[in-house]
Amino acid sequence: MEQMDINQYKGFRESVRQLYRSAFPREECVPWWLLVLLHRLKKINLTAWTENGEFCGMTAAVTTEKLHYLWYFAVVEEKRAQGAGSRILHTLRQQHPQLALNVEPPVPDAANYAQRLRRLNFYRRNQLEDTGWDVWEVGGQYWILSDRPLCKQNFKEVFRKLSFGFWNVRMKERN
Repeated sequence: MEQMDINQYKGFRESVRQLYRSAFPREECVPWWLLVLLHRLKKINLTAWTENGEFCGMTAAVTTEKLHYLWYFAVVEEKRAQGAGSRILHTLRQQHPQLALNVEPPVPDAANYAQRLRRLNFYRRNQLEDTGWDVWEVGGQYWILSDRPLCKQNFKEVFRKLSFGFWNVRMKERN
C-alpha cells in the first residue's frame, strides 16, 4: 500500500473527493471544502491510498503524539472484500502507537443493521476492538474502536486539535 497526500499528489484528489461523497451518508459528513482546509492547516491528514498505482481508498485522520484517529476511512467498492482495507489498517498500525475510529453501533432496529455488523466484524478481524466508550459527533452517536485500551484524555486531545481547542467532545462509558 502506498499513501499519497492529496496536496503533494493532486492526481488522486478528485478520486478521494468522489469516494468521500459516495461512501458516507451526507448527515455524517463535514463539507469537502472544510476537510481540504483542515488538511491545509495541518489539522488532519487527507490521504489517497493506492496499490500498484491504482486508487483503492482514502483516509481523513487526526494525528496526535499518542493517537491516530481515523475520522473517515473508505475503500472503493470494487476493492472491498479483497483485503485492501485490511492492508491500509495494517500499514497505519505499523506507523502509529495507537489507532482509533468510530463506528455506528449495531442496533438491531437500524435500517442498515447488517452493514453495521459487517463493518464491526471487519474492524475486529483487523484488531480494532470496542473500547466501551460512546462518542457523539457529526451524524450521531458512535462506538469508539481501538487497537489498544483507550485513554479518554488522548481521545479528547484529537478533537481539541481538530477544533482549534473549541470543542470538548462528548463521551460516555457504556455499562
